Amino acid sequence: MKIYYLRKLKGRLYESESIIPGLSHGENGAPRLEEGYVSVSDTPLHWAACVSELPVGFDIEEGDRYVNRKTAGALHPLEKAYLNALEGVDSEWRSAFLSIWTAKESYMKFCGEGLRLGASSFSVIGEDMDFVPVVSRRGYPPARLLLIKAPAGMKAALCLPAESDGAGALAGGPEGADAPAGVAGRADAPLWGRALSPEISWEPLDYEAPFKLSALEKAAGYLDVKALAAGELVAKLIKDGYPDEDAAAAVAELRERGYISDEDFSASYARRAMSSGKGSLRIRRELAQKGVEKSVAEQAVKAELEEAEMSETDRALAEARRALRGKSLEGLERAEREKLLARAGRKLASLGYETSVIYEVLGKLRGGEEEQ
Repeated sequence: MKIYYLRKLKGRLYESESIIPGLSHGENGAPRLEEGYVSVSDTPLHWAACVSELPVGFDIEEGDRYVNRKTAGALHPLEKAYLNALEGVDSEWRSAFLSIWTAKESYMKFCGEGLRLGASSFSVIGEDMDFVPVVSRRGYPPARLLLIKAPAGMKAALCLPAESDGAGALAGGPEGADAPAGVAGRADAPLWGRALSPEISWEPLDYEAPFKLSALEKAAGYLDVKALAAGELVAKLIKDGYPDEDAAAAVAELRERGYISDEDFSASYARRAMSSGKGSLRIRRELAQKGVEKSVAEQAVKAELEEAEMSETDRALAEARRALRGKSLEGLERAEREKLLARAGRKLASLGYETSVIYEVLGKLRGGEEEQ
C-alpha cells in the first residue's frame, strides 16, 4: 500500500481536491472517490492521503507537537489510565498520547464521523493496558488498527475493516484512477490505480501548491501592519516564496497607486530615528539596508536636520552629555576624565555619528584642550 504525502510550504494552499483528481466530499464531510476509498489527514507541516480498495481511516500527527495535558481529559478512562502510568516522563507521555490520538482519529474517520463520534465513547487501549488489535464502538463497524511507521518524525495510524488481513488487503487505489497531481508525469512513480506492493510504504509528492494570496494581496497585507520601503517589501515577498518578477510587479503597482513611497517612508524613518538620538551615518545605513536609494536617504536626513534647526554636532553633544549622566569633567583627574570621555565616545559611535563629529564633540567636552 502507498501513502502519499508532502511537506507544506508557508503561505500555500493545500486543497485535497486539487491534489487528488476525482476527490469530493460526502454529506457528512468525509472525502470520497467515485471508485475506491480515500482518507486524508494533514497537520500544520504535512499533508498525506491513503487510497484503498477497502474502507480506510487514516491519520497523522507531528511527532514533536506540543500537547496540553488537559487535552487528555477528553479521552476514554482506559486511555487516561494508560497515560497516567507515564505521568512523570514528559516526552514518553507526549509520544504515547499522540499514538493514542492518531489511532482514535483513524477510527473516527473510518466510521465517517470524525470528531462527532466522540473521543471518549470508545477506546484504543484495552483492559490489558495495550493497544487493541480491533477498535469498536456500539452502532459502528469494528476496524483493524495498525500503528505504522511514518517519515519526518510523524505519528501515523490506519483503520481497516476488521475482517481484512491488514496491509496485505490493500492496493494502490481504484482501477483506472488518475495519479495525484504531484505524481503524474514522474517516470519512476506508480499510476494511482495500479496494484501496489502489499507492504505499507510512503510516496512523497512533488506538488506545487498555489499561494493563498497573490503577491499584490500579500504586499498590501504587510503595508496594513506598518510602512515599508519598496526594496524591503520586495525582499519580504521573495522570502515568502513569490517569484522575483511577481514581487517586483506587485510593489511597482502599489507604488503607482500611491500606497508606497520611499521618499515618504525615508522622511518618516529619519524623523523617528533622530528623535531617538541616532546619528546621520547610522540612519543612512539603515535606510540602505531597507533598499532605499542612497540619494533618497541622504535627502531625507538633510531635510530632517534642517527641520530640527540643529547641527549634527549639536545633536551629538546633547547625546554625549546624556552619556555622562550629568557628571562634570571639571576638577577630575586626567584618568577619570578620559574614562568618562571614552564612555561618551562609545555611546556616540553606537548611535551612528561620524568619527569627525565624535572627535569634535569630545574636544568641546574637554574645553578645547589640545591633548592626545
